[in-house]
Amino acid sequence: MTAPEDDRIVRLTPAEIADQQVGAERLAPGVWRDRAGGIHFSIPELLAEFELEDTPENQRAVVAILLETIDGESLITLQVPRDE
Repeated sequence: MTAPEDDRIVRLTPAEIADQQVGAERLAPGVWRDRAGGIHFSIPELLAEFELEDTPENQRAVVAILLETIDGESLITLQVPRDE
């Protein structure tokens, strides 16, 4: 996926995403708070929740909306999958 460059976008493997979710608090589908208090959005989970196909175009659209919406100073990570 080609996403806008932003230090809040983290590309993780499915195993890395699963590891980060250990001990995390699920706030909503695709949204959770990690052990350190940071908020994370899982792009594939958000797409699935809204019954949208997980395509590069839809991923880019969700990322763009979230980047416009979230405060640049917030501890927020957008998790975008990458191949293992």
